[in-house]
Amino acid sequence: MKRFIAGLLIGASLMSGVAYASGGKFEVAFQAVQFYFDGVQKSPMGNQGVFIHQGTTYVPIRFISENLGKEVIWDGKNKAVLINEKLKEISYQDGTYRGAYVDSPMMQVGVEFKLESNIVTAFSFKHLEYKGKDYLKEEEDQTIIDLKAQYDELANYLIGKDIRGSLADLYKPGIIVTNTVDTFTGATLRGGKVISATRDALNRGVYKPSATENLNQPLLESYGDGTYRGTYIDGGYQQVGVEFKLESNIVTAFSFKHLEYKGKDYLKEKEDQTIIGLKAQYDELANYLIGKDIRGSLADLYKPGIIVTNTVDTFTGATLRGGKVISATRDALNRGLYKPEANGQSGLEIVKNYEDGIYRGAYVDGGYRQVGVEFKLENNIVTSFSLKHLEYKGINYINEKENQTIVGLREQYDQLANYLIGKDIQESLMNLYKPGEIVTNQVDTFTGATIRSGKIISATRDALNRGVYSYSK
Repeated sequence: MKRFIAGLLIGASLMSGVAYASGGKFEVAFQAVQFYFDGVQKSPMGNQGVFIHQGTTYVPIRFISENLGKEVIWDGKNKAVLINEKLKEISYQDGTYRGAYVDSPMMQVGVEFKLESNIVTAFSFKHLEYKGKDYLKEEEDQTIIDLKAQYDELANYLIGKDIRGSLADLYKPGIIVTNTVDTFTGATLRGGKVISATRDALNRGVYKPSATENLNQPLLESYGDGTYRGTYIDGGYQQVGVEFKLESNIVTAFSFKHLEYKGKDYLKEKEDQTIIGLKAQYDELANYLIGKDIRGSLADLYKPGIIVTNTVDTFTGATLRGGKVISATRDALNRGLYKPEANGQSGLEIVKNYEDGIYRGAYVDGGYRQVGVEFKLENNIVTSFSLKHLEYKGINYINEKENQTIVGLREQYDQLANYLIGKDIQESLMNLYKPGEIVTNQVDTFTGATIRSGKIISATRDALNRGVYSYSK
């Protein structure tokens, strides 16, 4: 912990002035003061003076706080000084990253990029789609081809730059992309989608580390007891879905809810022996984690050949895509508890302030997006919250108008959404773990207590993890 000592130079008055207090004003004489932080002398900049009044020394709060490693924010609206822990500068592991942005109800953007000392050395789109148009494969529609070129300009802009400082520039794509395509300009380009997919990749951690990267860097958090769910999406669809339980950070159960590649459902396959064998290899990875601390063992999956020793056709443990399982598991941990234990401390998970703006997130399960949310925050207060997508087993809850059970269930979900409006997201989101206390009406045999509120929480946490989608005007 840093300490500071202030030494007063008696009689060395710099200037006189007037100070204001809640009870009025009084004259003061500014003094020359020496400040020592852990033995190192530092001085305030400019006109940040020090004065003494009635035996109390008044010092510039920003100067003191920042030298003690704190962040100082002036809240003019509430006339309050906010002093918080200064966020440590994040440094990302060297290697390849993959992330996705999913909306209505499909994957729209998939990105892959490489980092070396936080510098982007390569950036490409693995998937780019909107309203059924595949921007990567289009060869005839010149408008789509040119729009793809605009997105490529955003990607190329990042190459050679520090990802930590350059990514936010994509919020103003019109400054980067200057050409016009039909009626589409750089200013109308959806830079938020690229930002969201890129942040998703960074949140998941490195997909494939560089050869020189230290693979033994553990996860540093302590996670709540309960059930977690996460997903890995690529190629326009969900490839991996995981569910696991933690008790004191120890994995007590781990299973695949979804495992698919190029149209092959690994969980349902009963005839193709190669697929059955590959599923058994993935099960070995899952079983390896059980009984171990998730914070130290997950990185071991980067070297699946050490865990999985059997060969299936030409596929060995070394060729198994451990990065997909790691990515889905990290996604689950980032989203927080899907279902806490009965005595779990689920209300202690969100502890940060969020930027004002619009947020978008999704919950994907069973191979498709089930929940999509969009909400606005102002000073952490939810000013609006809507469900962009709500689907289960092929039934679209938002569009349904005839099936009264579905209509009623949709109203229950709307009650959860409306509950959040006007409240601090940090305090209110965790209350959705007990939907029976919020939703009181019964629909058929479904009560508030049976509604899957964990899906709303997961989609909302996904949105918060991705950061602002677009800033409010």
